[in-house]
Amino acid sequence: MRFQDRTSIWQHIKPLLPIGTSVERPRQYLLEGPASKKAVIQIFGRGNSGPSVILKASPSNGEGGQALAAEFRVLTILRSRMSKDQELRFSAPVPIECFGEAGWSYTVETAAPGRPLSELIFLRSRRGRLDFLRNELSQCVEIAAKVPDVLKGSVASREIDPEWYKIPSGMSLGSEIEQTLAVETNRWSHEDLCAHGDFTIENVFWQSGVKKASVIDWEHPIRGVPRLYDAFVLLLSSLPALALEYREIPSADDRLERQFEAAFFGTGAWATVTHEVLQHVGGSSSGAASDLWRQLLLSLVIRTNYFLWREASLGRQYSRLLKFAAEHEHRFVCGAPATA
Repeated sequence: MRFQDRTSIWQHIKPLLPIGTSVERPRQYLLEGPASKKAVIQIFGRGNSGPSVILKASPSNGEGGQALAAEFRVLTILRSRMSKDQELRFSAPVPIECFGEAGWSYTVETAAPGRPLSELIFLRSRRGRLDFLRNELSQCVEIAAKVPDVLKGSVASREIDPEWYKIPSGMSLGSEIEQTLAVETNRWSHEDLCAHGDFTIENVFWQSGVKKASVIDWEHPIRGVPRLYDAFVLLLSSLPALALEYREIPSADDRLERQFEAAFFGTGAWATVTHEVLQHVGGSSSGAASDLWRQLLLSLVIRTNYFLWREASLGRQYSRLLKFAAEHEHRFVCGAPATA
């Protein structure tokens, strides 16, 4: 990305900053380059160790510009909702301004407080990571499970591609799994639930002092996914970072599959905590274990197709996770499904 006149952009941004914010000119530019779909620019306050505000930019004539505008609308709605509901356990960036200049779309928003979960996990020892899963991460999973209720009826979201409900081409998971997926697809595709869509450990920040999460990157809220889709996305994204078991396996694909097994189908400490977390968000009523299993299965199908579309290598990794899950449903940590 090229700013032909960075001074002009800076003069536009400066009056938009919150009252009392003392900020120097931007001193860190990320993801720049002529072919960039989006640039993220951190603007640091004088003497601050972290950014004060975030400037995002994308060509106005592409999907990136539309995504930025969509995120700004979502953040505006979230801001209004949070001002009325004091019990929400997470925050989101405050939208400051959305504008266009020289063929580019720009949005300005406050920076998320705290540090990303991905960073906090890697700072922990192996034992500390299990505690992190049991405490901070489990609280964020609970937040993820509540996102559909926060967004319901207020956010213009896109429906997922119908092809993403289908088992990826070349995979055979058996007639029973296909039937389960057909029922779940019919169930959730008609629900008016909206999810964040990419609720990962990179997009969730945690403030240790106040024990509160902040969630970023609201560009692509989606409709038609299971209620616990964001919760499962968060847990799945944490597998390589937690690395509580099978860290010594050299192959990244083999290692991720074994870590998936340990977390969702194992018998050790990792599986025990995963069981506790899922029971908490899924409930303990009759049939809850079966419902959790079906939501995990459909979430894996959707996530696999998403990655096959976006990044083939990750899509292949998730294809392996999906196949493993389909072959080992009787070992699911929350109990054997009712149909097993």
